[in-house]
Amino acid sequence: ERTYACVDGEKVSFRLEEPYRNVRRVLSPAGEAERQRHGQSLTPDWELVPTGTLIFRIDEYVDGVRKSWADGKRQRVEDLLNEAVKGILLVGSALRCMRLKREQEERVRQEAAAREAELERQRREEETRRQDLEHQAARWAKSRELRFYLAAIEQEAGRRNIAIAPETDLGRWLAWAREHADRLDPLNTTLPVGGPKL
Repeated sequence: ERTYACVDGEKVSFRLEEPYRNVRRVLSPAGEAERQRHGQSLTPDWELVPTGTLIFRIDEYVDGVRKSWADGKRQRVEDLLNEAVKGILLVGSALRCMRLKREQEERVRQEAAAREAELERQRREEETRRQDLEHQAARWAKSRELRFYLAAIEQEAGRRNIAIAPETDLGRWLAWAREHADRLDPLNTTLPVGGPKL
């Protein structure tokens, strides 16, 4: 389990450790004879032994801040605890600054993403409105074209003395065609939101 101090709301992990070093194992004459008999070492030729040197180490990565204090020829770790505590405080403060910077960068990123999403929403909405407008204009033009065509048919029927009374085949077809033209005409339906006010 890690040991840590809480500084400015930040956890600063630290440890006291004693390094080990590899030392060649010295066998007794009896052990050496046993090893020779088996043609190989019964025990490893090397072993790890403690150095007797203590190191106080801060685990967090912060650039430019001292993070370790060790026994030396003229000093012991226990004499450097004040410096180590100062180091913990500096690291905690630096971690807080780094966290606040990351949070600010994330806020800026989220705000930029929200602005981009809103612009995209507006672009899609504008594209939909444009398509609706063009579709309505095309329907309106088609309905006008059909009405002109139907009027021309009526005129030609009159010129040829063909009956267009409602009970005739031509009369029934003209009524159906006018209904179709009316259904196409967007001005015969509710005007769209944001559309022209008539």
